[in-house]
Amino acid sequence: MFRALIVDDDFLARKYLETLDSWERSGYEIVASLQDGKEAIEFLKNNSVDTIITDISMPVMDGIKFIEEFRKNDTTTYLTVLSCHDEFEYVKEAMRFGANEYILKNTIDENIIYNILEGSKKHIEKIKKKSVEDINNKELIRMGTHILKSNYFNGVLSGALKGEEKVKAREEAYIKGKFVNSAVFFISTLYWNRKFSLITNAEQEQYSHSFRHRLLKYLDNIIGEESEYIEIIYVGNGLFSGFIDLSYMHKTSHMQQQLNKITSLVFKFCQNEEYDYGVYISDICIGEDGIKQAYNQARQVYKLNFYYNDGVIYYDVNKKISENMPLCADELLKKLELVGNNISKDELEEELLKIADECESNIVDKNAIIQFIIALDKVFDIERDIEFYIDINNIDCVRVIFKNYVDLLSNKDDDVLPDNINPSIITALKFINSNYKSQISLQDVADFVGINGAYLSYIFKQEMNIGFANYIQERRMKCAKNLLKNTNSKIKDVAIQSGFNDYHYFSKIFKKLEGCSPAEYRKISIKKL
Repeated sequence: MFRALIVDDDFLARKYLETLDSWERSGYEIVASLQDGKEAIEFLKNNSVDTIITDISMPVMDGIKFIEEFRKNDTTTYLTVLSCHDEFEYVKEAMRFGANEYILKNTIDENIIYNILEGSKKHIEKIKKKSVEDINNKELIRMGTHILKSNYFNGVLSGALKGEEKVKAREEAYIKGKFVNSAVFFISTLYWNRKFSLITNAEQEQYSHSFRHRLLKYLDNIIGEESEYIEIIYVGNGLFSGFIDLSYMHKTSHMQQQLNKITSLVFKFCQNEEYDYGVYISDICIGEDGIKQAYNQARQVYKLNFYYNDGVIYYDVNKKISENMPLCADELLKKLELVGNNISKDELEEELLKIADECESNIVDKNAIIQFIIALDKVFDIERDIEFYIDINNIDCVRVIFKNYVDLLSNKDDDVLPDNINPSIITALKFINSNYKSQISLQDVADFVGINGAYLSYIFKQEMNIGFANYIQERRMKCAKNLLKNTNSKIKDVAIQSGFNDYHYFSKIFKKLEGCSPAEYRKISIKKL
């Protein structure tokens, strides 16, 4: 039901109004009946109503003063004043302060009150409709002007937008903030490539724009009009940049409080999302060029997430990113150039562990580490998709990759031929280890060795304690698992690259031997990273 308030110092007038059937006929309930404007103001601090009927002449606080005070905080509630014939000047004053309707006391009856209440309902419905339209328009503007907003900030940061052109671009993009004093934050979807690799680019874009839209709506619901001074741009690959305008504040302490409040809300929103996010915050930067400084600070903080992944990271002038790998990394590459992958497993493990530790202590830039890994891949003759390198997200991931190099040396034992075995089997193993990724048969190997196929099968099992077919299958499975762990190749491509020509057969055999599908094995490996 709709809610109504009566304000009149005349007890009998109040009681008469309360007895009318018009309220129930129009779907109203009287929530309070008070005797002056002061009581009404106190009541309305903690209660909301849809319509108010108030007398003009009252003690303590009259109707004029009550309407003036009430309208400072509420411009939508339908307000009707009661007056006598000789109070028309007061009525005009009441209308000037925001009354919607007036009626003469000596004309009040069921129909007049009913008509007033019906008019009040139409007013309320109109206000609600306009409110919904305003919210929808606001959301449409936010969604539809994303490209304009993105172009504006790109232009500001690059210095391409200046003067009147900058003002015009800001207005066209519906950007309220002037960003004279500002701060910038980044939101990163952690492990983006790994988690979103199985959906299409269109679905990735849809999710990211939905995230942005929901975050803006959340901020709007919590901080209201202040959210209009926050702009969030989707950069791509799960990365968002947020621009906070603090130009309307005059005290640095107030700016800092506002920045802390906003970043706290952003992080709280991210915590309730399905995926994991990191939030990276700049300092407050003063002046028209401050937005560039704040953006660069946020980028620097974002790079720190490679080492500090605690959810929210703030700019720290003492934490500088090193662009160069430690000297021990160059020394290892030089050593590997001389000895190739003939380095001992223990020596390689010790060297790589030292490099990872020094990278962390010196905060080495991610790109420098990736270039080092690419150089190691060349030494060890490893081919990877470009997505693999893009998806190296933190120093723990680097340590796992380094461990895989050590494991690779351990797997060299597969190519080391056993001592004291039949020379024909040695020749067969050399051929198999070089060609197992191709479609080779027992007869192919027998022809290469120069012996009968049945005889080769017999002595192979005797010498190796494993059948010919199972041996090749084991080699192919090891190769497949390595590709699943260390590349983003499609499952079908993994099957082909490891020697399983039939994708369905590969999936069936993999699940039989490993207890899970190739895709599930990859997911488990990702979680371990």
